This record gives sequence, C-alpha cells and structure tokens, in this order.
Amino acid sequence: MKFKLILLLIISVNFFSQLQAQEKKHDNQKGGNKLFENIRDRIFFGGNIGAQFGNYTFVDFSPLLGYRISDKVSAGLGVTYNFLQFRYGNFRYKTDIYGGRIFGRYFVWDNLFVHGEYEILNGQWDYTTKRFNIENLLGGGGYRQMISDRAAMTILVLWNFSQNNYSP
Repeated sequence: MKFKLILLLIISVNFFSQLQAQEKKHDNQKGGNKLFENIRDRIFFGGNIGAQFGNYTFVDFSPLLGYRISDKVSAGLGVTYNFLQFRYGNFRYKTDIYGGRIFGRYFVWDNLFVHGEYEILNGQWDYTTKRFNIENLLGGGGYRQMISDRAAMTILVLWNFSQNNYSP
C-alpha cells in the first residue's frame, strides 16, 4: 500500500512539474511593471476538501480566502470543519471539529514559499462530552505550481510548534 502511494505521489509531482504557466504583468502609466492591475487580481481562494471512510471516517472541509499584498507576500484567513468517527470493537467515537485560521506566506524564490499560520479549533478532544478550544502555531514551507494564470496546485508541509496533548 505504501509503495502504491509513493508511486502515485512521484507520478503526480512529475506530471505537474512538466506544466508551465505565466503570471500576467501589466505596464502601469509610469512605464514600470506591475503584477496586479486591480483588487480582483490580488484576491485568491483555496483550501482543502478530503474524505476517508471505513472504521476510521474523516471528512475535511477547509476553505480559505487570501490577499496578495505584493508579488512576494500574501496573507489570509480560513475556516475549518472536520467530522471524525472511529470504531474499535464495541467502542465508537464521533465528533465535529470546527474553527478558523489566519496565515501568511512569503515567496523566497519563484514558486517556493515559507508559510506561518495560527489556528484555533473547537472539539471534543478527550472522549468526553466536554468541548474546548485548542490553539496551534504552525510553520513550514511549500511549493506552488501554476496550472493556469488563475489556478495553481500547492504542496504545503507544516510543523506544529505548539504541540500539546490534544493537537490533531
């Protein structure tokens, strides 16, 4: 199973590395280049959608809204909803997790960027009926591959710096 997953990842990265895209650059009135002509060009949408079903069921819906401050810096916010259910023998656990996050990105070179994120999630973390918030401070980096002038695929690897007993 791990071999198939690694092979699929290698094929996917190889396929997307063959794509080439361009970002539009517009001339402004003073003769220089400008990456974003209007506010619509600065706003971007993204996020995660995922699901796994079986003895361990996990559903993730995490949209985000971002704003390009400059050609190298962007920031934004997002919401998170997760459904989690698992069964182990006669034991069954089910919960909803929800929260939000703010993030910032800095492109250090072409499509490589560093990423920082603060996230707060509310959930039932200790198998009781008591819900409470946990806070996570995440940092790492990623790679963005442009698919078209308005779409991209992003791979992001983050480390949880606040690792407490309840961090998902």
